Amino acid sequence: MTCPRRFLRRARPHWLDEGILVKKNGRGCSLADHRVDEADWARAYEAAVADLPPLR
Repeated sequence: MTCPRRFLRRARPHWLDEGILVKKNGRGCSLADHRVDEADWARAYEAAVADLPPLR
């Protein structure tokens, strides 16, 4: 992902906090390196909320 320069100043601190590496050209991050596995995420979410009461 290449970010427009006007967003980089805001994005970089968040990327740093999340451990997301900036591309060598400094213009974004590699989504392939940091993309979430949605199926794993869904399983983890379901396990985390399994003991909560159902929403009404």
